Amino acid sequence: MADRDELREAIEVRTKALASLPHDPSALAQATPGGIGWSNETLLRNRMVDMFVHEQDLRGAVGAPGGYDGRAGALVVGGFLSALPYVVAKRLKAEPGTELEVELTGGVTRTIRVEVGEDGRGRLHDDASPQPTARVSMAADTFLMLVSGREALRPLSVTWTGDSSLVGDLLAEIAVTP
Repeated sequence: MADRDELREAIEVRTKALASLPHDPSALAQATPGGIGWSNETLLRNRMVDMFVHEQDLRGAVGAPGGYDGRAGALVVGGFLSALPYVVAKRLKAEPGTELEVELTGGVTRTIRVEVGEDGRGRLHDDASPQPTARVSMAADTFLMLVSGREALRPLSVTWTGDSSLVGDLLAEIAVTP
């Protein structure tokens, strides 16, 4: 019973805190991890990511996969997909003209393409490429595990065609959370 009381109290405290947020989502958040200068919008988006990723940690631990068929799964996975241009262009230092296609299946089904432009910047496209440098396919839960820096406690299923070095580098550098 004490656990329920503790949960009720926590919900009440957080509800009051959320109700007191400024109406302007771009306003500077009052309390952030490490005092980072985030807006309220960024703070709440990052908390949603934390909650979803930790939910997946728990689901994995108890053997109850799921949760990707809702809005939170689509938003979190989509947010992580938007980090791939940075990973490919800056971390991997892929050459201009490089195109990486990523196909996600299972729960969140999506195909995106990262293209490195002549300016060396990565750009995200919401389509496939007829002849990408490399194609990578994996389940959305595998993608989340990799981008959130989780060590695989089970075998991962990733398939690819094309430039094996690019794919290997991507899998080694894909984690974008601290």
